[in-house]
Amino acid sequence: MQVIENASIVCRSIGEKDIYIVQNENTGECITLQNLQGIELELGMEGRIVYNNLTEAQLLSFEPVMEEEMA
Repeated sequence: MQVIENASIVCRSIGEKDIYIVQNENTGECITLQNLQGIELELGMEGRIVYNNLTEAQLLSFEPVMEEEMA
């Protein structure tokens, strides 16, 4: 299990497989995650991502950043 504390949703593809591209705001690295949990995310959302890093990385959970933390 992997965690990105400061992640942003930069791209998504909704269809047969829900795919999200997530950017680690600390390193600038982007990763592609399958959303098998049915978690609804919008472009630009920021928060903490938990995912497993198998052959195809899968999104496990997303905790949005509270507005007070962003100020």
